[in-house]
Amino acid sequence: MKHVHLFAVFVTFVIVSLFLYYSGRGVYSEMDSDNFINVGSKNGSVANYSKPRKILIYTEFFYSGLPWPGLTTTEDFTQFKGQKCSVTNCELTYDKKDSTSSDVVIFHAYNMPSPKEMLRLQRQRPQHQVWVYFHLENPIVTSYIAPHKHRSDLDNVFNWTMTFMRESDIFHPYGFYLPLTKGERSSVSSQNHAIGKTKLAVWLGSGCGQVLDERKVRMMYIHNLRKLIPVDIYGNCAKYFHQTVRDCSKTADDHPAPECASLLQEYKFILAFENMNCKDYITENIGAIPWNWDWSL
Repeated sequence: MKHVHLFAVFVTFVIVSLFLYYSGRGVYSEMDSDNFINVGSKNGSVANYSKPRKILIYTEFFYSGLPWPGLTTTEDFTQFKGQKCSVTNCELTYDKKDSTSSDVVIFHAYNMPSPKEMLRLQRQRPQHQVWVYFHLENPIVTSYIAPHKHRSDLDNVFNWTMTFMRESDIFHPYGFYLPLTKGERSSVSSQNHAIGKTKLAVWLGSGCGQVLDERKVRMMYIHNLRKLIPVDIYGNCAKYFHQTVRDCSKTADDHPAPECASLLQEYKFILAFENMNCKDYITENIGAIPWNWDWSL
């Protein structure tokens, strides 16, 4: 889910670059200094090390299993959109047996290991090893739905954070915008996208405010909007508007399944709301709606 492939290749660059940057500064001086070369050289190039740095992804990513989609091999880990990274001397592994030999270990917050397993890992953890707390969701929702909520055993065990917050060690939002290349640009279309659409607006909602009061705001918005225009609801929230609960399943990359996409094409507008109002947080919903689906609000 969550634009898995794009985020996965992005992880490649930020993890390796940050690790090598701090390594080059001598932060982990207890490691073999012969294997380190300063990253910031006079000619601006990025150094490689004689010994490959091993990156262990220890947990699943939500429900995707292992390996993470789009990040299967070391080759996947050392390129971004077909372009080789400036540092490629690293090795990606998902083998938990490598937990004591890896230089960096990445934990996805939603899939955090049990307290017993975390305690075992801490006892076996090499002194130089960097642990990364990785999560794309906002902390309010996470505090209610994540299996590791209220876990004091996770305090002060991570070296770096990789989240949507700009103050994180590694800033990693759900997605980002890149300028179009000259070949990707196209002229502005004058096509009337409303032609053939038989319905006005639809909302896909599953978080209905039963637990989080903040989510009730969008429920109230839909309630008031339906006084003015027709809005169909798919997902669990439909029952609160006296509509039949209809599922609209998603593919692994967080796009609607083909049968669902075909159904949504009947609508002129797709409503997409934030699931929480948090600093720096932008939901994945905007990016998950293909732009050729006309307009989203």
